[in-house]
Amino acid sequence: MGIIHFDVPRVRDFLMRYGVVYTLRSRRRSTGRALAVSNGEPIGVVNVVFIGVVNVNNPHVLGRYVAWSGFVSVDEWVRTYHSVNKHAGGTAYLYRVELIRPLAVGSSLSPRSRRA
Repeated sequence: MGIIHFDVPRVRDFLMRYGVVYTLRSRRRSTGRALAVSNGEPIGVVNVVFIGVVNVNNPHVLGRYVAWSGFVSVDEWVRTYHSVNKHAGGTAYLYRVELIRPLAVGSSLSPRSRRA
């Protein structure tokens, strides 16, 4: 099972509240089941689905997903993407992340506890 990080609070909170979120990533990643992690702690088991490649310099395609991104506008979503991924180019990868099971902080599925 892979790991997907949710360190932008509004995106993490949206996932936990509504059970699904669309997220932009600067790199392709594995799909399927993953451990969702926020600030080093597990927050849930999720299913990651690849939606497609997005040109963030011309992000009109994101309009149909923004309502499920945790952001109020495409501009805000893209600005946050650039602030988190300072060295990313114009290509982003769009994923739908579905919460399968929330986890309590300190869960035995923690990446830290697996290393011990």
